[in-house]
Amino acid sequence: MTIFIVFAILILAAGLSFCLGKNVRHLEKIVIASALIELATAAYALYDFSQHGQIVLTPLFTLDALGVLFFFLIALIGAAASLYSIGYLRAEKAKGFVTDERIKIFFVLLH
Repeated sequence: MTIFIVFAILILAAGLSFCLGKNVRHLEKIVIASALIELATAAYALYDFSQHGQIVLTPLFTLDALGVLFFFLIALIGAAASLYSIGYLRAEKAKGFVTDERIKIFFVLLH
């Protein structure tokens, strides 16, 4: 179930970023919220694995110890990159290197 939550959050965040992309502040809030929800979901998967062992999502799709570890590390690095990109893009916009349209495209593709 946790993997499906992450996929749903990614699709929802990309759709919201595309639809509400007029204001960069809205995009930043969407990025922060989705990154933190994904990280919390990965942390829950790590906790669930530590309590019950292997996580069985379907008969053909399971998470073992290595899968849960990579899932958490990818979510952690993704959240850090998402949060860092906000400040970086603000600085680039202030210098005039990127426009609001390019920032919108970046945030839609980030998800």
